[in-house]
Amino acid sequence: MPPPYSVLYNVMTPPSSVFTNGVICMELARQLCDSQFVSLAIRCLKKAKETSVVALPIVSVLLGQAEASLGSKVKWEKNLRLEWFSWPPEMRPAELFMQMHLLSIQGSVSSDSSSSVEFCQSPQSWILRAIHLNPSCLRYWKVLQKFMGVTSGM
Repeated sequence: MPPPYSVLYNVMTPPSSVFTNGVICMELARQLCDSQFVSLAIRCLKKAKETSVVALPIVSVLLGQAEASLGSKVKWEKNLRLEWFSWPPEMRPAELFMQMHLLSIQGSVSSDSSSSVEFCQSPQSWILRAIHLNPSCLRYWKVLQKFMGVTSGM
């Protein structure tokens, strides 16, 4: 039986509304630990991506995260790379650099991993760029500390 919030997904809604519905479903999945909401989020985010005239920011990253939640690392990688190239270099958000850091330390599942963008920089470089863009994000600093093997009271 579909979750009671299935009314959030409507094929006739504009892409931005479907995107918003996907984000809401992801948050509900996180709060309620319910994979049905992840599946619903994937449907919403795919629909937003397909029906949007212009690329909506962050859709591919969220779609990749949702698909990874259901066990598809390959789809996460694919969507993350799509998101990377959809942003002008000077406008890429800090979270995208953080995700690239995660991708670079995970190692690639794809067959052509040596030419992938995440291997153009070291994992440390990715996280440092995220910190440079958003130095107030404590999570990025914690990842850097863990990566460097430093422990503190942060």
